[in-house]
Amino acid sequence: MSKRQQTVERLCEKGIVAVVRAPSSEALKEVAEALLAGGVDCIEITMTTPNATTVISDCRKTFGDRANIGAGSVLDTRMAQEVIDAGAQYLISPIFNPEIIALGHTVDLPVVAGALTPTEILNATH
Repeated sequence: MSKRQQTVERLCEKGIVAVVRAPSSEALKEVAEALLAGGVDCIEITMTTPNATTVISDCRKTFGDRANIGAGSVLDTRMAQEVIDAGAQYLISPIFNPEIIALGHTVDLPVVAGALTPTEILNATH
Protein backbone atom coordinates (compact mmCIF):
# COMPACT_ATOMS: atom_id res chain seq x y z
CA MET A 1 0.00 0.00 0.00
CA SER A 2 1.34 3.43 -0.94
CA LYS A 3 2.12 6.14 1.58
CA ARG A 4 -0.73 8.18 0.12
CA GLN A 5 -3.21 5.31 0.59
CA GLN A 6 -2.03 4.75 4.17
CA THR A 7 -2.52 8.42 4.98
CA VAL A 8 -6.00 8.47 3.46
CA GLU A 9 -6.96 5.37 5.47
CA ARG A 10 -5.73 7.00 8.65
CA LEU A 11 -7.65 10.20 7.88
CA CYS A 12 -10.84 8.20 7.31
CA GLU A 13 -10.36 5.83 10.25
CA LYS A 14 -11.59 8.21 12.93
CA GLY A 15 -13.42 10.58 10.62
CA ILE A 16 -12.07 13.68 12.36
CA VAL A 17 -9.44 16.11 11.15
CA ALA A 18 -8.84 18.95 13.58
CA VAL A 19 -8.24 22.20 11.69
CA VAL A 20 -6.01 24.29 13.90
CA ARG A 21 -5.50 28.02 13.53
CA ALA A 22 -3.53 29.63 16.30
CA PRO A 23 -2.05 33.06 16.99
CA SER A 24 1.36 31.54 17.76
CA SER A 25 3.31 28.37 17.17
CA GLU A 26 3.49 27.68 20.92
CA ALA A 27 -0.29 27.86 21.26
CA LEU A 28 -0.66 25.51 18.32
CA LYS A 29 1.69 22.92 19.82
CA GLU A 30 -0.29 23.02 23.07
CA VAL A 31 -3.54 22.48 21.15
CA ALA A 32 -1.98 19.58 19.22
CA GLU A 33 -0.87 17.94 22.47
CA ALA A 34 -4.40 18.27 23.89
CA LEU A 35 -5.94 16.84 20.70
CA LEU A 36 -3.64 13.84 20.83
CA ALA A 37 -4.46 13.29 24.50
CA GLY A 38 -8.14 13.30 23.51
CA GLY A 39 -7.65 10.74 20.76
CA VAL A 40 -7.66 13.06 17.74
CA ASP A 41 -4.51 12.29 15.80
CA CYS A 42 -5.17 13.95 12.42
CA ILE A 43 -4.26 17.61 12.69
CA GLU A 44 -4.33 20.18 9.90
CA ILE A 45 -2.09 23.18 10.53
CA THR A 46 -3.20 26.11 8.40
CA MET A 47 -0.74 28.31 6.60
CA THR A 48 -2.33 31.28 8.40
CA THR A 49 -0.50 30.18 11.56
CA PRO A 50 2.65 32.23 12.18
CA ASN A 51 5.70 30.21 11.11
CA ALA A 52 3.43 27.42 9.88
CA THR A 53 6.17 25.45 8.14
CA THR A 54 8.32 25.49 11.26
CA VAL A 55 5.34 24.38 13.34
CA ILE A 56 4.65 21.51 10.93
CA SER A 57 8.28 20.43 11.12
CA ASP A 58 8.35 20.73 14.93
CA CYS A 59 5.10 18.77 15.31
CA ARG A 60 6.38 15.99 13.05
CA LYS A 61 9.55 15.74 15.15
CA THR A 62 7.72 16.00 18.48
CA PHE A 63 4.80 13.67 17.78
CA GLY A 64 6.31 11.28 15.24
CA ASP A 65 3.88 8.54 14.24
CA ARG A 66 1.43 9.50 17.00
CA ALA A 67 0.06 12.29 14.80
CA ASN A 68 -0.87 12.69 11.16
CA ILE A 69 0.13 16.30 10.45
CA GLY A 70 -1.18 18.06 7.36
CA ALA A 71 -1.00 21.55 5.92
CA GLY A 72 -4.11 23.60 5.20
CA SER A 73 -4.78 26.76 3.19
CA VAL A 74 -2.12 25.77 0.66
CA LEU A 75 -2.62 28.26 -2.19
CA ASP A 76 0.22 27.68 -4.65
CA THR A 77 3.07 25.34 -5.52
CA ARG A 78 5.61 27.41 -3.58
CA MET A 79 3.59 26.89 -0.39
CA ALA A 80 3.04 23.25 -1.27
CA GLN A 81 6.77 22.64 -1.67
CA GLU A 82 7.53 24.42 1.61
CA VAL A 83 5.10 22.26 3.59
CA ILE A 84 6.25 19.10 1.83
CA ASP A 85 9.82 19.98 2.81
CA ALA A 86 8.62 20.60 6.38
CA GLY A 87 7.16 17.08 6.53
CA ALA A 88 3.43 17.59 5.97
CA GLN A 89 1.69 14.25 5.46
CA TYR A 90 -1.19 15.66 3.40
CA LEU A 91 -2.14 18.93 1.73
CA ILE A 92 -5.45 20.78 1.87
CA SER A 93 -6.24 23.67 -0.45
CA PRO A 94 -9.37 25.81 -0.55
CA ILE A 95 -8.91 26.11 -4.31
CA PHE A 96 -8.62 23.72 -7.22
CA ASN A 97 -5.07 24.05 -8.53
CA PRO A 98 -3.92 21.08 -10.64
CA GLU A 99 -0.27 22.02 -10.05
CA ILE A 100 -0.63 21.62 -6.27
CA ILE A 101 -2.29 18.25 -6.78
CA ALA A 102 0.42 17.08 -9.19
CA LEU A 103 3.18 18.20 -6.82
CA GLY A 104 1.62 16.38 -3.88
CA HIS A 105 1.15 13.23 -5.90
CA THR A 106 4.78 13.24 -7.12
CA VAL A 107 5.83 12.70 -3.49
CA ASP A 108 2.93 10.30 -2.78
CA LEU A 109 0.92 12.67 -0.57
CA PRO A 110 -2.86 13.00 -0.64
CA VAL A 111 -4.20 16.39 -1.67
CA VAL A 112 -7.70 17.64 -0.89
CA ALA A 113 -8.68 20.47 -3.21
CA GLY A 114 -11.59 22.85 -2.92
CA ALA A 115 -14.10 22.74 -5.74
CA LEU A 116 -17.36 24.56 -6.45
CA THR A 117 -18.43 24.10 -10.03
CA PRO A 118 -19.29 20.70 -11.53
CA THR A 119 -16.20 20.95 -13.74
CA GLU A 120 -13.93 21.67 -10.76
CA ILE A 121 -15.47 18.80 -8.82
CA LEU A 122 -15.00 16.41 -11.74
CA ASN A 123 -11.41 17.55 -12.31
CA ALA A 124 -10.60 17.26 -8.59
CA THR A 125 -11.66 13.61 -8.56
CA HIS A 126 -9.17 12.72 -11.29
